[in-house]
Amino acid sequence: MLDLRLLRFFIAIYEEKNITAAAARCHVSQPSLSAGLRQLEESLGDSLFIRGKKGVEAKDPAHYLYPHAVKLVEEARRLPTLFRQKATRARLNMAIMPDLSRRRLAGLLRRVQGVLPELDLTLSDYGTPADCRLTLDALRREDEIFLPLWEEEYVLCVPRGHPLAGRARIELAELQHYDFIECPPAKPISKP
Repeated sequence: MLDLRLLRFFIAIYEEKNITAAAARCHVSQPSLSAGLRQLEESLGDSLFIRGKKGVEAKDPAHYLYPHAVKLVEEARRLPTLFRQKATRARLNMAIMPDLSRRRLAGLLRRVQGVLPELDLTLSDYGTPADCRLTLDALRREDEIFLPLWEEEYVLCVPRGHPLAGRARIELAELQHYDFIECPPAKPISKP
């Protein structure tokens, strides 16, 4: 495993093009910097610089390594901040009904993301334990509080002579003795 300190030494040498200036920049002695460079070159199996009286010249392997080294050192520098941000983010596990419209779900998730951009949201299957559930009021458990997010209108289709025909409003309880035709959740179909 590479030592980030050696990558910092390499970056300083690459940018300064001079061992003495790079050592001063890294606040180490020149022999320590040179030893670190040798250690890095040994671990990579290639020499990185041509040493001369006026400084160093980067070889092809150094040009290849430089952007990767800068990225790794920068990511390592940012890691504590990223970790603190992640540790302080609120987490929410939401169980989703399989029949829920994907369009409706996408709209809800966009709104949540807009209001709570730092929320670490996980979606799970409806039957699994979760912090909250997207469900119907009729499927609410006794220990749950139901907060309506939207309402959908349904239409009842019955023959003309049916006892419920012609009524403007019907309560759900009035339908309990009738058979229903239910469609399974739709799967998307792609056109060839």
